[in-house]
Amino acid sequence: MTSYSRSVSIVFASILLTDMESPLTRNLTLSFCSLNLAGSKGAPCHYEFKPHLSEYWKIPPHHDAEFVTCMEDVLDVYQRPYDRAYPVICMDESPKQFIGEVRQSLPAKSGSIEKVDNEYVRLGVAELFLAVEPLTGKMVAEVENKRAKKDWAQFIRDLVDVHYPTAKKVILVMDNLNTHKLSSLYEAFDPEEVHRLREKLKLHYTLKHGSWLNIAEIGSPMHSL
Repeated sequence: MTSYSRSVSIVFASILLTDMESPLTRNLTLSFCSLNLAGSKGAPCHYEFKPHLSEYWKIPPHHDAEFVTCMEDVLDVYQRPYDRAYPVICMDESPKQFIGEVRQSLPAKSGSIEKVDNEYVRLGVAELFLAVEPLTGKMVAEVENKRAKKDWAQFIRDLVDVHYPTAKKVILVMDNLNTHKLSSLYEAFDPEEVHRLREKLKLHYTLKHGSWLNIAEIGSPMHSL
């Protein structure tokens, strides 16, 4: 480190101790990183300050009784031992966009990675329905053309009748999307069929603004497709 960067380090420390939230502090942090790089002949900056980056995050509310109630309910469900007759299933859905290339990509070769043009065409969207059984690792996925109550209802019936036909009751954990309601079953089936399905289901909802507690959402690679 040069004498110049050391002097900047001292000034930076004094300002940081004075006002952590000052814009000057943030700007000086970035400046110091640049000076440190220049003064140490390209050595990595020790202050990994990246003001150009941000991250979307599910920030929970503070002191919210309803939030805690839903959270503890779902955590209690996750604590249950495995029972084939009462499988715990986490369900989620996500829209996916299909895109196509305008120009043919350049294949990878020795010393060079594949080159893909940044221009693309949209080829429509689809809805991915996903169910995960955490204690066995079983995953069920279906793709529909849209997100509607009838599509969710059909996926739930497939879970009950096709994938878990011997279960006495399917314990279903999911977020509170407006289509994720037992009333959606009435949009797709007659009342007798809905009653049969309701007898086979027990719903537990993740907390509002807390869908990160849904294992189908946080633990599946399909959401990164």
